[in-house]
Amino acid sequence: MTTVSFPLLNLPTSALQKILKKMNLVEHVSLSVLSEHMKQHITMLNKNQTASITVDSTSIVVHITTDMFQDVAIVLKLNQSSVKVRKYTNNGYTKTQLNVRGFAAKWLGHVNQVFLQNKGVLVRYYHSRILCKEVLEYISVLNIVRLIMNTNYIGNCHLLRLFPTLQTLIIANGPLPKSLLTYNLEMLEFDDEKVTIDDLLASNCSQFRIINSSFTNKELNILIRQWTEGSNACLKSIDISFSQIITSRFDESVLFKGVGYTWKEEVRPKKRRYTIERINGVQANVGICLAANICLSFNVGTHCSSTGLI
Repeated sequence: MTTVSFPLLNLPTSALQKILKKMNLVEHVSLSVLSEHMKQHITMLNKNQTASITVDSTSIVVHITTDMFQDVAIVLKLNQSSVKVRKYTNNGYTKTQLNVRGFAAKWLGHVNQVFLQNKGVLVRYYHSRILCKEVLEYISVLNIVRLIMNTNYIGNCHLLRLFPTLQTLIIANGPLPKSLLTYNLEMLEFDDEKVTIDDLLASNCSQFRIINSSFTNKELNILIRQWTEGSNACLKSIDISFSQIITSRFDESVLFKGVGYTWKEEVRPKKRRYTIERINGVQANVGICLAANICLSFNVGTHCSSTGLI
């Protein structure tokens, strides 16, 4: 990054920071490429950020909120040197375009360093092609910890090789490739009725969120019983919503057959919580909900109080 002659660069640090704090994101983006010195100042002012990134067939959009800016987006067009900055308001958003010649391939890396600061980000992958090489070259600079994508775009890719820092994977549409169940993920979310209890028992993932499940009481009993007998040592939680809205969905005598349990409490009408215990003494809560959404939660140890159902 070459140094550009610019009056701001000669100001004392305190004076420079006061001026930078009064500037908008467009000005921060523009100034951050002037010199390494200016880049460091702007990086320091944009701490405590939250960010998500959307990838589609034409662009990469970085949605960010920092100490300095709220509800803004930096839009990077693939194979172009332009950058658009959007500011969201109640009436839509304002848009400003910046052009930096010869900087196209470096933009995302620069935005990552200055505004994301290499922290974990969520990526929504809506590109129309299977994890194409071009897009991977762009997003490989990111510390991707959460990924949302259509299973059709995965192909034969090994996601953990492509995204080694991945912790949470959400399959937005389509069947779940069985190979994903072997990944050591913190969270796996999917909507696929073909996934079996045996698949979950053989999985290395520690948390599951399953949408539109068709598991029977007998199948859920196998999962609960196997856990109490020592399987799935890494399991922390499972949240399951069911495809059929039936108020008699759960049969307690079948659900806990062969399992010692206590009915801990009825938290609210149509919401109940039970406690079960593993052979090593570790406890788990099983919550059932018979309200608008028919669902079951399973939370182990320190996750017992974190269920979203109770």
